[in-house]
Amino acid sequence: MLIGLLAIADYRETHSTLSAVTVAIWFWLPVVDCLRLMLTRMLEARSPFDGDRRHLHHLLLARMAHPYALVSYLALLGLPALVTEIDPMAGQLTLLGCFVLYLSIVLPRRQSARVEAISVASTISAGK
Repeated sequence: MLIGLLAIADYRETHSTLSAVTVAIWFWLPVVDCLRLMLTRMLEARSPFDGDRRHLHHLLLARMAHPYALVSYLALLGLPALVTEIDPMAGQLTLLGCFVLYLSIVLPRRQSARVEAISVASTISAGK
């Protein structure tokens, strides 16, 4: 949050030619990931501030080597802002595409966790 506030303050004070939309797009991925995790934790009757390894970067690291996970994360984060600087409409479409890709990464993991929970519950009930 501090980095976001500093970016806004810097944007307002420097009167740069950088578009406010670009600055907002810089933060789309961490904000969406944070909100997703807070919501899922609350739906699980846990504190939204509990720690876990379900952040996007943890999911990427579980699927690929560190350098590839880093490049993937930075591409999802930076590509929409880069394209927005060239063409704002194309940037919005790129953001939408990156969001869909983000969902394709985080949703299967959540689904597999549900399947694991169901299979564990079945095993426990069968053992009784």
